[in-house]
Amino acid sequence: MKIARLHLTDHPLFGTIDIDFTDPEENPSDTIVLAGINGSGKTTILNCMKGLLKKGIVRPYLKESFKGLAIPELGEKFYLDSDTSEYIVPFFTSFENETIQKFRLTPESGYRENITNVFETYAENPLHDKSEQNNLHQLPKLIYLPSEINFDRIQITARPYKYVYHFFNEVDENIAKFIPDYFGTLIDKKVYENEDIPPRESIRKACDDINSIFEKLDLESKLVGLKKDGSRMPIFKNKTGKEFDINGLSSGEKQLFFRIMALKMFEVNNSVILVDEPENSLHPAWQQKILKIYENIGENNQVIVATHSSHIIASTPKENVKILARNEEINTFQVIDYSDVFFRQFEKVRKHKIS
Repeated sequence: MKIARLHLTDHPLFGTIDIDFTDPEENPSDTIVLAGINGSGKTTILNCMKGLLKKGIVRPYLKESFKGLAIPELGEKFYLDSDTSEYIVPFFTSFENETIQKFRLTPESGYRENITNVFETYAENPLHDKSEQNNLHQLPKLIYLPSEINFDRIQITARPYKYVYHFFNEVDENIAKFIPDYFGTLIDKKVYENEDIPPRESIRKACDDINSIFEKLDLESKLVGLKKDGSRMPIFKNKTGKEFDINGLSSGEKQLFFRIMALKMFEVNNSVILVDEPENSLHPAWQQKILKIYENIGENNQVIVATHSSHIIASTPKENVKILARNEEINTFQVIDYSDVFFRQFEKVRKHKIS
């Protein structure tokens, strides 16, 4: 699942507007950066997308080369004859389309209000055969990472961690507190999968898998294992060789580890990841590379971030950047493609010189 377009009607900040998230070939972009000053509506757009998707207020993506959601006998006109309400336009994969159509949903039967619930119903079916069990990993998700997350509550239950599918998932303190259990489960799994090698080597391999995610950031600390006192608290080692538990990480490192590990816990594939101000507590050098970390988590995901970090904006291809700026003429905010910003500035300078 990826978002192709967002339509807002009579919005207090934006008025009536269509925001396009597709590339020149009309394919939904894998990464979108919403950039603007504080108060320009970046987080508002994320919340609009989150709210509309949670409620299932969607319209099908009608590009001919894709397998659209539109029920053929109804045609396209039904979906396009009115722009009086807010909605979101997602592009679903063939598997997702087929899953939706199995439930025979139509607009008359409440199609728009419960389309996303189809995936949770599919996941809850205990009668899946082996091939359908594999499909569970393809089910789309909506992931939301708010700008502020409290990581102070860490809970170690010493129980294996298992993700239960939900369409909507938010990274908050209730998820963060179980991350130590997730670390422990990863290590246990690696040990049991490699019974022919010493457990110490399996633990090292599990830690290497996690550390490799952050390799490009050149962090001060790396995961090295679990505490040996039975608490199963994750242990890290810094470049000087000092070991400490997860509570000893710097605020920036803690933000990184908890946010990214939460995404791993959610098993994100074919998902939309909404990130509000990913630059919080991060060194400028990390801000330049953080988008790549999000982009490389899972497969076939779409990452949409709201930021005012010049480092994140500069590290993003200009065709993937949307600038939020005030339209003084009608006193609303508008969304401008990054390349158009420079064109408009050029036109202003050109006209000034001519006059």
